[in-house]
Amino acid sequence: MQAHTKKHPTEDFITLRLKVHRHNAPLVRRYAEIVESEEERTYTVAEVFPEYLGKESQIALRAYRTRETLTQKQLSELTGIPQHHISEMETGKRSIGKERAKKLAEALHCDYRQLLRTPPACNKCLFYGQKTGRAGGAISCGTHHCGDRP
Repeated sequence: MQAHTKKHPTEDFITLRLKVHRHNAPLVRRYAEIVESEEERTYTVAEVFPEYLGKESQIALRAYRTRETLTQKQLSELTGIPQHHISEMETGKRSIGKERAKKLAEALHCDYRQLLRTPPACNKCLFYGQKTGRAGGAISCGTHHCGDRP
């Protein structure tokens, strides 16, 4: 005699039909598998916001300005940098430069180097990394073995 096997109730399931771009289909499929298995997964910034790759300094400037609840005009008055220059820096049309970064950082209460960040060592994770202690102060994300960058 066969033992009674436990079956999951099918009335709790529905069928979803999605229309996604061909290259996104495996990601959507994997996400559905994760949700159903209740497996925890973390997502990288690059996976969630790929459009921000290479725009780190502009994002940082706007984020710090927003954190301080300043408008571009108010930041302009605090730093002496014309408002339209701040706008151009936030949109990537104008580079920030070291001297401007120092003025901005003072008004935004942050380290000026955060406004001069170059793209990260790892484009998979957008992680700027920790100092590895190696010569040259290399950084590494420590996860993807992405290649260190001084």
